[in-house]
Amino acid sequence: MEDTVVKFNFVNMNKEYAYDIVYNWKYDGIYSFYNMTEDEDDLEEFLMPGTWGKDNFAVLDDERQLVGYYSYSFEDEIMWIGFGLKPELIGKGFGSEFKFIKMKKYINY
Repeated sequence: MEDTVVKFNFVNMNKEYAYDIVYNWKYDGIYSFYNMTEDEDDLEEFLMPGTWGKDNFAVLDDERQLVGYYSYSFEDEIMWIGFGLKPELIGKGFGSEFKFIKMKKYINY
């Protein structure tokens, strides 16, 4: 079986992507903690247009389909990172590649 290679494209978050993630992406079981509607503070911050393209990014696949999100911020010289894959992609082997691909840019920040 041939390995699937996906190129992740990071683009500015926008209203369409943010609302899709918040209201349509629902995780089950142990991952339900990551449902955006579970934490009002996270929900409010994620939906703030002022963070889109600055702290929050959408992640698209080769076909320009929304497959994830990535966010980061700095607080007291500490980098906080958040990311998520579309629920249908959980357990498909994309996690390691996904979580480190954007971080590589900031390792020597």
